[in-house]
Amino acid sequence: MRQKIYICVLVSMICMACATLAIAQAAPFVISGYIFNPDGSPCSSLDVYITDLDTSMNWTAETPLTSNYYELVLNSSNINTGDILHFNISNSSQSLRFNHTTTSSDIENGGLTSFNFTFTSNRINISGYKINDTNGNALWNPGEQGIRGWNIMLKNATDAVVSTISTNPQGYCEFTNLLPGSYNSCFPVSHPNSLFSMHK
Repeated sequence: MRQKIYICVLVSMICMACATLAIAQAAPFVISGYIFNPDGSPCSSLDVYITDLDTSMNWTAETPLTSNYYELVLNSSNINTGDILHFNISNSSQSLRFNHTTTSSDIENGGLTSFNFTFTSNRINISGYKINDTNGNALWNPGEQGIRGWNIMLKNATDAVVSTISTNPQGYCEFTNLLPGSYNSCFPVSHPNSLFSMHK
């Protein structure tokens, strides 16, 4: 009788351990979708690279040679709410870069499925760094660090705000998929002895 009790207790403990392990395993986080040409036709022979700008982790999505589908399977421990995912998509004749800020809904839903992209012609990207200009000489000197989490606004020629983005831990930010034109940057709050360099 006592032996049976020991066996039952042992089985129960094994079951509890298995249940605990299953709970501890991170849920999958899937990023997938389809890529299209500017005319809406499927685009094949793709390279899709995804970078977490907050952790500097890089991944390459699976892209079947004859399909416009891409897929990257991670788990929720790889991605945090607020992380900026940078997409770099290209084939032999065109490229597209795009940033997506991960939301809590993305985590809860298990990723970004049906996250489709369409190549657009004549689009531009503008990027730059927000730097702590410690000596105030308006130059980025060795040892001067980027400023994280700084909101940068991009305005067009009519002074309308086109987009706002926060700098990453290195002080870097990028505005992507913009129409050609004149743009300038500004900051909601000034920062003493800071420098922002912007380039296309």
